[in-house]
Amino acid sequence: MSSSENNNQTARGDRQQSRFLSLENAKRILKTTVVLSALLLSIWAVVLNQALEPLSDERTEDNAILVETEGRESDVYCPEGGADIFLGTDFDGNGKLSADEITSSTKVCHGQQGLSGPQGQQGYDGSNGDHGNGSLVNLTALSPGIPCSFGGIQVQSGIDINRNQYLESDEVQTTAHICDGQLGEEGPVGEQGNNGSQGYSALIDQQPAPTALCSKGVVMRFGVDDGIDRGIAGDGILHEDEVRESLRICSEQLYQGIVGDMNPGVTNGYSSTCSQITFSNTVLTSANDGINGCELWILDDDNSPLLLKDIHPSGDSIPGQILG
Repeated sequence: MSSSENNNQTARGDRQQSRFLSLENAKRILKTTVVLSALLLSIWAVVLNQALEPLSDERTEDNAILVETEGRESDVYCPEGGADIFLGTDFDGNGKLSADEITSSTKVCHGQQGLSGPQGQQGYDGSNGDHGNGSLVNLTALSPGIPCSFGGIQVQSGIDINRNQYLESDEVQTTAHICDGQLGEEGPVGEQGNNGSQGYSALIDQQPAPTALCSKGVVMRFGVDDGIDRGIAGDGILHEDEVRESLRICSEQLYQGIVGDMNPGVTNGYSSTCSQITFSNTVLTSANDGINGCELWILDDDNSPLLLKDIHPSGDSIPGQILG
């Protein structure tokens, strides 16, 4: 198809659309003209009716012509709803048009709802808003007085405007008080309860001190004859698993040696190969630098000694020197 034929078809389509729009406009104008004509004829009929009919005793020359409108729901006459227009003379002068004063009426119907227009373009996204401030609540104990006669709690809430995680006085928005009630009277003495079950006896025994601790001494053991773990309850003997605490007492001065054996029996918890500790690339050891005496030292990565603590400033801090 040539371009000239396309242009002719487009022109014919535009002319048809123009004729269609002109016809629609003509229909709207005709409807409007009919409604206005009916309204004018109704008013003219009222005027003529008032001029031709003799006035009764209740009608005066000051009677006004009133026009009232009333909404109309959708019905067979007005599928889209509309309004009723009533005309008449206000004979009783109350400013309202009663039913016996109406001389004419007409209907004005709504037109059909038009088609929806095209959807508009999506708007641009707005910029992000500022971060909001958090809310805080403070609870404060109240002593008896005002506003709580018997004490209570003050509850304050507000917005943390300066964001310091603390509710300051100028940030408080609401304050409420939760008051304690008055103490009630003391109740009557309750009935005596049942006797409790028989308790286990506390036991103390004395054992010889381990030779690794001191050659002359005792170990006082404290416990309960309750049969815990491998113990036997109520037999009057303090078994190993029933011991809660122990006290080691040496009757001779202890200048060197260990205070206790962590691994008794099979082997010893202390030996010549266990005289220093290595932890996190640091060595803890005892040594005498010729100045501070025998003290506890730390050796770092480059093996430089550092005095950890001068335990006995006036001399050697020989293990157990002041334990005997």
